[in-house]
Amino acid sequence: MKYGNVFFLFFLLLAACSDSINNNSGISPLDTIHKLIDSLKKDTHAYEVKTIPTSLDSAGYSRLFLQQFFEQNKMLAGVRLQEGAVIIENDTTFFPDDLPLYKELVFTGVQDEEKLALFLKRINYTTLEYRFEQSSGRAHKVISGRADLNAGFFLGAEIDTDDLDDTDYPAVEYFDYSEGVSRSIRVGRNEKKQRVARFHSDDKGLIHAITTCPTLREK
Repeated sequence: MKYGNVFFLFFLLLAACSDSINNNSGISPLDTIHKLIDSLKKDTHAYEVKTIPTSLDSAGYSRLFLQQFFEQNKMLAGVRLQEGAVIIENDTTFFPDDLPLYKELVFTGVQDEEKLALFLKRINYTTLEYRFEQSSGRAHKVISGRADLNAGFFLGAEIDTDDLDDTDYPAVEYFDYSEGVSRSIRVGRNEKKQRVARFHSDDKGLIHAITTCPTLREK
């Protein structure tokens, strides 16, 4: 049992003590507490998700996404994945599919005198293959990799601002930590329904904050 559940258990125990006293059952509050603790030790499934469910068809998801998804959302009752959707009790949220499957899209922009280009291709429900190019004169930097969908995407979108007209739009965020650096990609549609994107990387000489990346527009 993890310490993150201490407050939850505290309130359960208070309720149990109150119940025992009000019912005058002859069972002491301490006995009730011991019984509750024993029952929680026997049923840890509601608090611990240590592995990816074996019943899940994982072909459409990256393994890293699945690990993060079940670890981060283990306290949500009844959360499950099913055919490209997150289901929590009666609520269903589908995985983002605005980027076409297996088709490369190009987003471009300019920052100061540097030309920026971001190439994206979605290869399953959760993963993008990307290549980012930053060039100025003869200097040309290229990085590439795979980025996975934010495991909490169904809880709400990120909000970015189109630097052309200062209007906000919802964006989906993907992360790549595979080379010991932090890289992220945000993709959405602005008020004109145009696909737009932002990119950031901790790599030396590249854009270090996603908020300072200019809006990149689909070619």
